[in-house]
Amino acid sequence: MCRPPGIVNADYVIVQDENIKAQFEQHDPDGKPLEGKFLAIGSPKFDKVLTSKKEDFILPARWQQIIQVKKIVLYNTSLKAALEHSDMVCRKLRYVF
Repeated sequence: MCRPPGIVNADYVIVQDENIKAQFEQHDPDGKPLEGKFLAIGSPKFDKVLTSKKEDFILPARWQQIIQVKKIVLYNTSLKAALEHSDMVCRKLRYVF
């Protein structure tokens, strides 16, 4: 996972935090850490989820009508997992939903 072509060919790789950055730098399969390549500046998706409040969003009237008093859950999936293990991901999604 530390040396796929996307990482090797990128000038910089943005990672979520310093812990993940250290993992990439320390666990290089060739024993040559790519120091300076990884930037721990967060994830826009996760940062938005963590800093958002219910009051920050206005639901369209149609959504409010459909949702009413139901609890809404954000179910995040991984594109990598879906591409590499599509059969297992489909089974898991069927099970979850």
